[in-house]
Amino acid sequence: MILVRNNLKKIRTERGLSLGKLASQTKLSKTTLSLIESGYSDPRLSTVFKLCKVLNLQVEDIFPFMN
Repeated sequence: MILVRNNLKKIRTERGLSLGKLASQTKLSKTTLSLIESGYSDPRLSTVFKLCKVLNLQVEDIFPFMN
């Protein structure tokens, strides 16, 4: 899911968050986040909701094709 990987990394870096800091805030592993960002893994819906909550985003921000 290329859009998720590009948007997640872009949003994370724009906010000055390291992979470790986002992992800690979401209670997800750095490996999981890295796999999502690199496109090797598609996030579960529960993961997307965790990311949205921590990053104060709407699902549409991570999946721009929904707009």
